[in-house]
Amino acid sequence: MQAYPDIKVDKIDYLDKFCEDMVMNETIDTAISIRPVHSTNIDFISIKSEPLMLLVNKDNDFSKLKTIKLKDLKNKPLITCDERLELYHYQIERFKQYNFLPNFIYKINEIEVMTSLVSQNRGMLICAEHVCLENRHDNVIGIPFEDKDFVWEYGFLLKKGKPISKNIQKLIDFIINKA
Repeated sequence: MQAYPDIKVDKIDYLDKFCEDMVMNETIDTAISIRPVHSTNIDFISIKSEPLMLLVNKDNDFSKLKTIKLKDLKNKPLITCDERLELYHYQIERFKQYNFLPNFIYKINEIEVMTSLVSQNRGMLICAEHVCLENRHDNVIGIPFEDKDFVWEYGFLLKKGKPISKNIQKLIDFIINKA
């Protein structure tokens, strides 16, 4: 980055919890990740959010619905990511609002494997809208949730109380203006 010789940006794909730990340990100044559910030591600056949807096989009874409610998923077989990703914890918290825990039958972090399992009608997947739109399986569809604040939101993670450097602020402003 010739225009900003004093800024070093590394794009490395890590799991959410690892990113949070690296920010907290000051190994890195910031990370882009999904909004933390339980962390009180992280400041979050939102970049973008998108609706979460339910990806189902066309043979699933839910495929006929125009919208779905979280409470309709009680005891239904769901595919999710594992505990190292914030989306897992976010889903747990949202289901608790309806006084039940989800029936996660698979915990996988590879989106292609997850959508393939949906294609095989082995479960349903709560995922970001872009996953539904980019899905390559013809026999699955995405159903929006009625709860419009059930979203996948990502942004910058910063250590709470640590001043934001001029260069990090430039990076934040640049990315937010491009999003």
